[in-house]
Amino acid sequence: MRRLTGKILTLLIATGLAVAGYGVLSHRPRRPPPTVAPAAHESPSAFSQAAHATPSGALSADDWMKRILETLERRLTISCRVLQRVRLDDEELDGVGFYLQKGIGKQRRTRWEVQSQDADGVASYVQVLKDGRYLWTDRSRDGRRTVSRIDLNWLRTLLYSQTPEEQAGMRVAPELALIMARGGLSQLIAELSDQMHFQLAVADSSTTAEYLTIVGSWKPDALARLWPEARDGQATHWPSQLPWQVTLQVGRNDFFPHVIEYYKGKVEAATGQGGGVIADGTLARFEFFEVDFARAVDDRHFNYAAGETQWADETTAAIRRLRKSDPEQVAVTERFMQRVAPR
Repeated sequence: MRRLTGKILTLLIATGLAVAGYGVLSHRPRRPPPTVAPAAHESPSAFSQAAHATPSGALSADDWMKRILETLERRLTISCRVLQRVRLDDEELDGVGFYLQKGIGKQRRTRWEVQSQDADGVASYVQVLKDGRYLWTDRSRDGRRTVSRIDLNWLRTLLYSQTPEEQAGMRVAPELALIMARGGLSQLIAELSDQMHFQLAVADSSTTAEYLTIVGSWKPDALARLWPEARDGQATHWPSQLPWQVTLQVGRNDFFPHVIEYYKGKVEAATGQGGGVIADGTLARFEFFEVDFARAVDDRHFNYAAGETQWADETTAAIRRLRKSDPEQVAVTERFMQRVAPR
């Protein structure tokens, strides 16, 4: 189960949140300040089945996701702390870290770092976009270290030199493909948009609430790409550690995803208790707090060296992940999802 969990969360959460299965640091994580933490009545667990209508005149969920990505792309700087809590079977695993972002376009630099600890020792995840060209991902656990790199300049060349036939086989345009390989929060939001259908979940009809929650459900083609058993018709049940839905609690004014949660069942069936406590329906919760869009970020934070560790190049693999799925495999996956959907 742990191996399955690590595989699924690494694929699904894709960037900095791939540290989900790395261990426990503390059972009493520091809570976000009131200005960041969502109000209790806006917790995804509070939503009723009737709370999915888009308010008249409001942005649609897809529009919100686009605005979130556009705003992240325009931010000159972002600095925040990160809390993560993940449920693996009956065990709750906590970790802490930070996220930093500086520059836009080709000048973008990011650093996403999380550490955790369990009985087997300290684990860490570091992802650094060092100079706008190389995205480094460095994972350490149980004394083992793996390092990978994506060369964004080479990826850009590969994307823009494709034949028309090759371009037709891609799910997204080259500009978005680069974002989905560049790391950081922008990649996370872009990949969620690629993997999920979204709708608004409104716990309070008032548009003055500080946070809005968006609910995402799998697209069959995304699940077909990530889960071979489903696309090959071999799956008979939904794995207990595979999320069925995801929610994002987004600031209405800053368009920033302050909380992201993954649920094993439908959001309406979740019994979350708020305050960051993992409830029966929650598999993972990630909080971004002490968020600052004006703080100066020192360039030294983006230094990185793999040292003597042998690293793997994943540039061409990044393109393969962005190709379209086989229609027959998608149809098989869709039928399976309909059969095992939570009631």
